[in-house]
Amino acid sequence: MRIDLEPIRQKKTRPWAAAILIVFALLPTPENAIGQAGRISIYSDVASTSCNLTDTAERARQVYVVHQYGAGVTASKFRIEISPGFTCALLAVHNAFPSTTGNIYTGVSIPYGACNTSGRILLLTIDLYCYGTSEECAWVVPCPVGAACGTEVVDCTNQALCGDYQGLWVNNNLCGLRCDHEDAWGHACKLPVPLENDTWGRIKAIYEHH
Repeated sequence: MRIDLEPIRQKKTRPWAAAILIVFALLPTPENAIGQAGRISIYSDVASTSCNLTDTAERARQVYVVHQYGAGVTASKFRIEISPGFTCALLAVHNAFPSTTGNIYTGVSIPYGACNTSGRILLLTIDLYCYGTSEECAWVVPCPVGAACGTEVVDCTNQALCGDYQGLWVNNNLCGLRCDHEDAWGHACKLPVPLENDTWGRIKAIYEHH
């Protein structure tokens, strides 16, 4: 049986198809982008070992927002989302960097002042007063601001990157969910709050002038 290859030889690659392939080839993979930018996380201990906050009795607590695993970073931007079942009252937010601007509910911008390669940077310490009444599997999570692809990070070459994020489970011993339960964090951050008159360039400008 003879197969005629002439029609195949005559086919030409469409220019727009080739262009799309080139664009996708040049884009960084999510793993590479997240790996370079690191992750904004919230922990219930200063050593960053516990992503669970137990709220079963009335008492004062502190939680810590940390930038982890960044391969050379100079700034970050994010907001914090709290589930309706979290009943602890927020008393105060302590900034580790004096140039921090904004607020945790609509978006906080934090220039680090220099290139940081430590892999762990304390950003905020949050004072809470808990009443022992939070629901099972409540959460507190750092989220993107506006329509960003992730928590926003500036690297040591002044390039804007998309960072990962990890939240804090409340009464996790009752629900058994992992710290990195991506489905939950994605759902928590699904409806980000846009900021008026705010652009990603502003955080870079803040860094450049400090």
